Amino acid sequence: MVCAGSNFPKYDVNPNSGEPEGQARFKRTANNRVHLSARYPSHLTLNVLPAQSVDNASSGTNT
Repeated sequence: MVCAGSNFPKYDVNPNSGEPEGQARFKRTANNRVHLSARYPSHLTLNVLPAQSVDNASSGTNT
């Protein structure tokens, strides 16, 4: 797992200021956290596709 606040240039920069997209004048530092306690649980959900679905997706065919 990679926890990142941006992936520029694939995605536009998020200045975390709450200003309209593309019009931000101010930047704020983002703090990313993964909580590992019973009080503040985090989880990661991964959808696993059957092997046949993966093979068809890579060949460009639909079933």
